[in-house]
Amino acid sequence: MTVYLNNTLVPSPDMDGTKLTHPKTWASGAGRSASGNYTGRVQYLKYTLTLKWSWITSAQYKTIKQICENNNFITVKVVEDNGTTTFTAYSGDIDYAKEGYAGKDEMYNGVTVTLVEK
Repeated sequence: MTVYLNNTLVPSPDMDGTKLTHPKTWASGAGRSASGNYTGRVQYLKYTLTLKWSWITSAQYKTIKQICENNNFITVKVVEDNGTTTFTAYSGDIDYAKEGYAGKDEMYNGVTVTLVEK
């Protein structure tokens, strides 16, 4: 999976923990009837992209953080073997497990961010 945020190529995310979903949002009043059947209609579908990196450099982390924190909405482009998905999203909080060093380079471990289509 190749990911661009606001036309900036970000590091390749881990396959484990990274996922692109297209969940349904049901109209109000949807649910189970007295007979147990599900009733209602799908109001819309919106993309959600969760990205995870085991280790990235300080520079890579700062680039991702700047894009996510300095923009209300982000253009997200995901390129996979089966095609390209592009949508406009807002960012959740960026989390990381810990900072560390590889030689003299500062590294970030367990970085995750979720992007939700607006």
